[in-house]
Amino acid sequence: MSDFNILPIRKTNNKAAILFLHGFSGNVNLTWKQFIFFAGAKPALMNWDIFSIGYPTSPFPQIPFWTKNPTIDNLAQALSTQSTSQLLKPYKTLALVGHSMGGLIAQRAYTDYSELNQRVSHIINYGTPSLGLRKARYFGFANNQIHDMGYQSEFINELREKWDSIQKINLHMKFKAVAGLKDNFVPTESSLLPFPKEQQAVIEGDHVSMVRPSSNESLSVQILDNFISNHDAGLGPMNSAALAVETNQFHEAITIYQEHYEELDQSALVYYALALESLGQAEESIKVLNKCKGIGTDAQGTLAGRLKRRWWTNRKKTDAERSLQLYKESYLIASDKEDQSQCHYLAINVAFMAIAYDHDLIEAEKWARKAIAHAELSKSEKWANATQGEAYLYLGNTEKSLQFYKLVCLENGFGPRDRISILWQASQAAELLQNEHFATSIQNFINM
Repeated sequence: MSDFNILPIRKTNNKAAILFLHGFSGNVNLTWKQFIFFAGAKPALMNWDIFSIGYPTSPFPQIPFWTKNPTIDNLAQALSTQSTSQLLKPYKTLALVGHSMGGLIAQRAYTDYSELNQRVSHIINYGTPSLGLRKARYFGFANNQIHDMGYQSEFINELREKWDSIQKINLHMKFKAVAGLKDNFVPTESSLLPFPKEQQAVIEGDHVSMVRPSSNESLSVQILDNFISNHDAGLGPMNSAALAVETNQFHEAITIYQEHYEELDQSALVYYALALESLGQAEESIKVLNKCKGIGTDAQGTLAGRLKRRWWTNRKKTDAERSLQLYKESYLIASDKEDQSQCHYLAINVAFMAIAYDHDLIEAEKWARKAIAHAELSKSEKWANATQGEAYLYLGNTEKSLQFYKLVCLENGFGPRDRISILWQASQAAELLQNEHFATSIQNFINM
């Protein structure tokens, strides 16, 4: 039985790390060895550092007799403490991958320790007895960890109660429970039933083989890759870590700002509204911006953008018309102030709505030319590139448009949310204009 320890597998200057926790009687070196080898080579996970976490666990009586296995509570606390160590403290975001009892340690650390909780972006469990094990009651008297894993044990009951409570308020963390089809140690219902269907997965394999993949195409590895990498976000293969870090920053902003959002300055208000939307609270974002009075053109444009997105989903014309009105009103104010950055941002969105809502290409071209004129005078070069890329698309100059979008995709100053927003609008515009060449090319830029 070894002490709690951290084994670096890949350590660079990344801001996000994946921590692998073995199960009862597992091994820091061996349990995840094959899995880490295959998962660590996935392109979308290359920007994540990787550590294997080891802790004291043994099915046998301990020698000397005055030592014993620590409880799962103790191990969860140790994980939280170690997350502030010199090795792990630099990471803004942590993803926890637990096998068997390791998943219970991850869950408990998440529910009980707020400093760790705020940094955890993902938890995925493989063969974890989240409802406990009925057979554990026959052996629990001799082993703390087996006792804690018992069906309806005090530990399990308390964990499930805490988990349900914290999941109602913490929306930033993503969770997945994976069960082995042939797992005879942890029944499928114990792995899956505490969680919603969308958080469940079943794969081939027994309790051990489910985390011993034979290749990087094994389903257990693919599930982890898809779960952490956010392939559907349209960010390309190398940005999943940046997205996880940004998501945690949004969660932190909401925690700080939500009690006094009506008193925020404009930049903080915009960030708060975008954070809400990014964490799945789009309606709350609109409500917040509507409630704040006397907001500037940046906040008004942000409200217009949220209404635009809602219209795109529900097609209520009142949302489209108000969005367009806000964009135009804000443009006039920004124009009077000669605020070129705001002007080109607002003008290009009027151009988009002219095509998407009014189906008026001539009007879109007029606003696209205005957007280009302001962008050329703007000091915000990265956003000016995005504006000109979209504007030249409306003007029918696909090659020039793609030149600017290539600059956007190479720009390091954009966060993942910014990229998603820019590329979403570019893709929708290309579809509206039936420009297949542009749509294919922009996808290639994303995957560079």
